[in-house]
Amino acid sequence: MILFRISFLVTILSLWGCTFQLAAQTRPLTEEDRLRGAPGKFTTDNSLSGQQLYNGNCKSCHGDPGKGNFANLDPIPGDPASSAYQSLSDGEIYFYITNGKGKLMPVFSNILAENQRWDIVAYLRSFNPNYVQAEVTLAEEVNISGSLRLMLDVFENEKRVVALLTDSTTGVHKPVKGAIIRLSVTRYFGSLPIGEAQTNELGITVFEFPADLPGNSEGELELVANAGNSFNEITARKFARLGIKTEHRRLLDQRSWFNVNRKAPMWVVFTYLAALALVGGVLLYVLLQLKKLREMSKVNDQGNEPPEL
Repeated sequence: MILFRISFLVTILSLWGCTFQLAAQTRPLTEEDRLRGAPGKFTTDNSLSGQQLYNGNCKSCHGDPGKGNFANLDPIPGDPASSAYQSLSDGEIYFYITNGKGKLMPVFSNILAENQRWDIVAYLRSFNPNYVQAEVTLAEEVNISGSLRLMLDVFENEKRVVALLTDSTTGVHKPVKGAIIRLSVTRYFGSLPIGEAQTNELGITVFEFPADLPGNSEGELELVANAGNSFNEITARKFARLGIKTEHRRLLDQRSWFNVNRKAPMWVVFTYLAALALVGGVLLYVLLQLKKLREMSKVNDQGNEPPEL
């Protein structure tokens, strides 16, 4: 009973810690984030899709927009239809959905796709009769060709990554303004998104890198930046010492499942041997009983009393 209570307490504390980790805002809002616009005009379909996504991911805290029935939390989540929320730019709303806010609002960049996050923005804007969507032309819509060049620069002490996108169609490298740059880190099973942002008039966008990401034994991580879409994309990669120095043990360096006997977990070895002993004992018992039955059969054939089992 005591062990159960301890296990239960450890589980609760672990979930509590994970909750705060997931809810922590990943980086501060920048001017580029604030000025960012949606990749296209909001439509009725966007709002309907956003309504479903909002109900499934946001309603539990923010309540029904316009009804003020948000959760009683500290800080108060607030009503997205209120003037305080509607005074935010599209880029600001999208930023907080993507990166979280404070210690309470969770990060949705790994849960909802980019277009889904914009659908939620479209749904929230449907409660503002005075809202007029700004016209935004993104350089991402321009064909990604060999004339474009994406470069990464890293400031390890400041934990900052700078991406530069230029176009040399005219023979001179000119900055590309308004392009969406996505930054991620290569991990064992895919990539971990760090963030996405628009380039400014100098073709530059800046990413604040998280300080708690494990790297290799030297703290190195492989950064991957890309612009465009899955059909037409430009990518830049760079190794940088932005992670926490971590000694990673390969599975084959430890006791792992069914590699070789000396690396098998000890409990598996003991369980396997005990099972073999049990099966062997049962088989031996059956054979002994069969032997006795055979002896009894011979005695009966000779007319003698059978031996007791």
